[in-house]
Amino acid sequence: MQTIPTDWSELDDFIDALEDGAELVMGNRFAGGIEPGAMPPLHRYLGNPVLSTIARWLHHSPIGDFHCGMRGFTRDAFQRMGARSPGMEFASEMVINAHRAGLIIREVPIKLYPDKRDRPPHLRSFRDGWRHLRLIVAHAPDTMYLLPGLILLIAGVIGLAILAAGPVTIGGQYFGIHFVALSSMATLIGLSAILFGTLAKVAIAIYHPIPAGLMIAWLTRSRPLEWLVLSGGVLATVGFLGDILLALRRIFVGGSMEQSVHLTFVITTACVAGVSMVLSGFVLKLLLDNLDNRRVC
Repeated sequence: MQTIPTDWSELDDFIDALEDGAELVMGNRFAGGIEPGAMPPLHRYLGNPVLSTIARWLHHSPIGDFHCGMRGFTRDAFQRMGARSPGMEFASEMVINAHRAGLIIREVPIKLYPDKRDRPPHLRSFRDGWRHLRLIVAHAPDTMYLLPGLILLIAGVIGLAILAAGPVTIGGQYFGIHFVALSSMATLIGLSAILFGTLAKVAIAIYHPIPAGLMIAWLTRSRPLEWLVLSGGVLATVGFLGDILLALRRIFVGGSMEQSVHLTFVITTACVAGVSMVLSGFVLKLLLDNLDNRRVC
C-alpha cells in the first residue's frame, strides 16, 4: 500500500476483495468522495479525469480512477504485472499490465482527505501528467498504431491505384493531383504506423512477462526480416527504376510533365515505402532476437 491522505480503516475493503479472489484492488477517490482542498482543481477536474478516460479507451479498462495510489495486490499479481517505470507513471503501468496479464481487478470507493504533511508534494502536474500520457499511448499499439495505420494504408493504396493513370471524374467530382498527394500521404503514414506498431508490440513483449499475443507468436515463427527485405526491396527497386525511366523519357523524348506527374507520385511512394520496410525489418529482427534471448534466460 502507498502512503496517501486516506482513512486507513478502509483497508478492510481491500483485504476483503483480495480474500474474495481479486488480484489487484484499486481505490476510487471519485466514487468515495474528495474533501475540499484534498486534490488541486487542475487534477480533480482535468488531469485525472482526462488521463483516466484516455486510459480506459485505449486499454479497454473499466477502472474509474486510474491513478489512485491506494491499491492492494497479491505477491503473484505484482510479479505478473512486471511494472518497471521509474516515475509516477508506474501507477498507470501497473493497471495496464494487470489488464494485459488477465488479472482479476476490482475497485473500492475511498475517501480522500487533505494532506496534513508539512512538506510540499512530490507531484509535478505537467511533467508527471506527460509521463503518464506517453506511457498510456505507447502501450496501446493496436489502437494507436495498427488499426489507424491499416485504415490509412488501404485508403491510400486504393486512391493511388485509381489515380495512377491520371485525373478521374467520379459522380461529377474531379479528382486530380491534390488527391494523389493525399493518397500518397495516407499510404506512407499508414505503412509507418503499422511498422512502428509492430515494433512497439515486440518491445513490450520483451520486458512484460506474460504469454505473447497472436502477432508475436506469428512473428517468432515466421521470417519477418526476409519478407520485409524481399517485398520492400522489390518495391523500392521498382519505384526507383520507374522514376529514372520517367526522368530519362522527359530528357530524351520531351512532352508535358503533367502527363506523368500522377504516375511519378505512385512510384515515388512505392520507393519510399519499400525503403521503410527494409529498414524496419532489420530493427524488428534485433528486437525479436532480444525477445528470444530473454525467453531462453
